[in-house]
Amino acid sequence: MKKKPTLSFPIPKGEYSNFVGLKATKKELVLDFAFVEPTPKGEQPRGVLIQRIILPIEVAESLGKIILNALKKKYAKTKTKATKK
Repeated sequence: MKKKPTLSFPIPKGEYSNFVGLKATKKELVLDFAFVEPTPKGEQPRGVLIQRIILPIEVAESLGKIILNALKKKYAKTKTKATKK
């Protein structure tokens, strides 16, 4: 079993993002997080890039599995609560 690294750094301020763009190559996954303003129907949406994160593909695959497992657990709990009512 691999040991997780101990990280010490100041906790960064969080940023809100309501849009993520994704581009994958054989070696990397690029995630662009943005805030897109609501616009009236028919108008071109406007947004601001908040953060670009570039991950090696192996790290991206691991992250994908972690996210899927977390969502499965969350929705399994939600379904269980709804069924008990």
